[in-house]
Amino acid sequence: SAESPQHSGATHPKVVDIVTRFIGDPVLFSLDQMFLKPPQHGIGTSWHQDNAYFLIDDPRKGTGMWIAIHDATVENGTMHIVPGSYNERYDHRNSRSSPSMRICVL
Repeated sequence: SAESPQHSGATHPKVVDIVTRFIGDPVLFSLDQMFLKPPQHGIGTSWHQDNAYFLIDDPRKGTGMWIAIHDATVENGTMHIVPGSYNERYDHRNSRSSPSMRICVL
């Protein structure tokens, strides 16, 4: 069976090399997914830590890759990162508007 574009990108030798430099060996590919966000539809994503979904024992041993197909700008909702936030686990709860979404509780 053919691999998805996400799987092919995530398992590319250059990507695996970079990830290995950050989190060490072995590297395990766990999940690929695609979020389609057409204009004028849907809602934004609240502040969260990805590990609220993945539940890795040591979140510094996990990573995610985000690739925007179209230009990502502040106006259309680019990703924001809180420096050093990977060093702490924050409590999360399910979103009231979308129960499958996790929201950081500060």
